[in-house]
Amino acid sequence: KKLEEISSYQEFYNEYLVLVDHYLDKLSYSQAKSYESMNKDVDFVFNSILMDNCLANGKPLLGGGITYLGGCCETFGNTNTADALTAIKKLVFDEKKYTLTEINKALLADFEGYEMMRKDMLACPKYGNDDDYADNIYLELYDHVSKYTRESGIRNGLHHYGIVIINNQQNTDWGLLTSASADGRKNTVYLNPSNNPQGGADKNGPTAVLKSVSRLQNSYTTNGGLLNMKFLPEFFESETGVMKFENFLRAFVDLKIPHIQFNVVRKE
Repeated sequence: KKLEEISSYQEFYNEYLVLVDHYLDKLSYSQAKSYESMNKDVDFVFNSILMDNCLANGKPLLGGGITYLGGCCETFGNTNTADALTAIKKLVFDEKKYTLTEINKALLADFEGYEMMRKDMLACPKYGNDDDYADNIYLELYDHVSKYTRESGIRNGLHHYGIVIINNQQNTDWGLLTSASADGRKNTVYLNPSNNPQGGADKNGPTAVLKSVSRLQNSYTTNGGLLNMKFLPEFFESETGVMKFENFLRAFVDLKIPHIQFNVVRKE
């Protein structure tokens, strides 16, 4: 549909998911076909002899030797997408301050001439602040992408196909190739890493970040879902700081978040 024909957030969101599902299907199809292609040229003998089922069946790894064949789909920019949807819902459909067409023009212009709109987007609720409005939109998107990815993989012949939300340089590399987004992020700026909020978007402290991340269904990211946090070295120089960090770790465990990584560094 054309942007001016969309009259509700749900309609807009459904149209967006059509595009997401299209590419998820392409990814799962490519994963399955890559196994077929590799199996024609390489038997992976060393790997195969380490697998009980390959030895019992007398077949190589990708040629029917293993019982279960799966894969994973790495996702980046999940938070940027959810925050962008949040801003669109709030500014276009709740407050009716802008139209979808106006937002599209602003993004294509990298907000040049639309500075006030970008300011409004940055002021919208953001994932990572224990905010129901933002977190619920993230959770809805996360649930759909997780479930659809798995279903698409199975349709293409894989026994298991799941998303993995990890941290490596790809969030930066892909950000360089991604135009401006409706969360207020400008053209070529890095995308969020892992399950993290976008850099600078978390305003309510690290415990609020934990509360937001804890809403995610861990069983959907069986291939991995990470959370990275940075603390300044000065934080640990006092007994009070160490005690606060201890309580923070207890909250992390109590909230049943599967992974967290700490970096204790300064910018310089």
